[in-house]
Amino acid sequence: ADRAAAEVTPPRFSWPWLPDTVAPDIREIRPARFTFQLARDAAFAAPVHEFPKLPWNFHNALPALDAGTWYWRVGYELDRDNAIDRWSPARRFDIATDT
Repeated sequence: ADRAAAEVTPPRFSWPWLPDTVAPDIREIRPARFTFQLARDAAFAAPVHEFPKLPWNFHNALPALDAGTWYWRVGYELDRDNAIDRWSPARRFDIATDT
């Protein structure tokens, strides 16, 4: 969830396939792959972790994350040209120092 407080580190992530995430002319096409990113900044100028070409809509294999604010997003890659077609909105979460 956006603006969540993580109760464990590393947190576990999952996301739905949202047809409105991609252009209307390709809504019926299921994405072939996802790219999952974690960053310290909402602009993702320098992602700390990136996991490309995931065939599933979850990712649980992360190292423990440092305390502080993190952002995550998912890139939807349709089976067309091996490129990200659309990024999900960035979501923010916080990890407390005692997590």
